Amino acid sequence: VYRDRDQALTLRVNNYYGLGATSKEAVLLQRRLGHIAMALHPDPESALLIGFATGCTFSAMAAHDPRRLDCVELHPTVVDLAPMFADVNGRVWERDGVNILTGDGRRYLERAGPSYDVIVGDLYLPINAGVGALFSREHFASAQRRLNDGGVFVAWLPLFQMGPEQVAIVARTFLEVFPDGEAWMGNWAKVKPVLGLVGYKPGGDGTRPTAADIERVVLTHGVQEPGLDK
Repeated sequence: VYRDRDQALTLRVNNYYGLGATSKEAVLLQRRLGHIAMALHPDPESALLIGFATGCTFSAMAAHDPRRLDCVELHPTVVDLAPMFADVNGRVWERDGVNILTGDGRRYLERAGPSYDVIVGDLYLPINAGVGALFSREHFASAQRRLNDGGVFVAWLPLFQMGPEQVAIVARTFLEVFPDGEAWMGNWAKVKPVLGLVGYKPGGDGTRPTAADIERVVLTHGVQEPGLDK
């Protein structure tokens, strides 16, 4: 964990790649990704996040009060360091119904286990080894199997580390599993734009929110950054 001159913390693994930070811009983005994902379901009672990092996205998901909220984090040390980021994660692990597991999130979805209304793939950076498997057809299919009827899966893509051809390949792969998939801009920032691939499991009442609906939820939770689009 590193602290810069502005007192913002950055979480790094092996002093090589960052998993999250507490700068104003980073926290805003991380919270948006959590709130948007939960707002895509009309009444999320259970949710899963793959990747804890600083816990900021996870705490945003917790603000929607699901009965069960799970997270799978690959690096046990990251979970141990979570209290250092309490200012942005709100010590979310102390909330009722919250479970943080350590292990490979991809393997977790492949196994039998609880189903969820919302499953979120955190903002994985392709620069990191092994991340490509999280954009595979097999991974998307595993997530689809673990959704409840009418459940939603969100895969966030860092457009700032992916070219048009890479995005197109991932999107085509996603549509093989979720034929009615959608794409939502999670962040319009020029430096670090983020795109969300959104897929629904058949069932439920078929209700899908509009961009205005989701922006209203995001703003209600104090994330003052309009500009969401589908």
